[in-house]
Amino acid sequence: MPFHRLTSHRTLTAIVLSATLLGCAGPDAPPPPPATDDAPANAPARSPAVFTATVIDAEGGTYGYRITRDGTALIEQSTVPGRPGTTGFRTPEDAERVAQAVVRKLQEGSMPPTITEEDLQALGIAP
Repeated sequence: MPFHRLTSHRTLTAIVLSATLLGCAGPDAPPPPPATDDAPANAPARSPAVFTATVIDAEGGTYGYRITRDGTALIEQSTVPGRPGTTGFRTPEDAERVAQAVVRKLQEGSMPPTITEEDLQALGIAP
């Protein structure tokens, strides 16, 4: 068989095979169900997650916080987030303010609930 016939035969075979594979679903095939993260319609409704912030003792007489979700530990932060070093918060009130900001971010769906230097300044956390 000459080269051009072999090439055209392969091309024709590829076209027929593609058409066959593409046509398998057919125009009458039902569309796939939409992808959702929702629970089935008959599943009981889930209540919103309950986040709790607790001030904890940290190294060197400083403070940190623990965030739980429905009673399960989610975050334990013993240093000031967004700042270099391993020092915790100077006061329990500072730790509490930042912990509550983290809880707000979690409730808004922010994951990870990043705390920036701007957040710290807005919360009155001294450098």
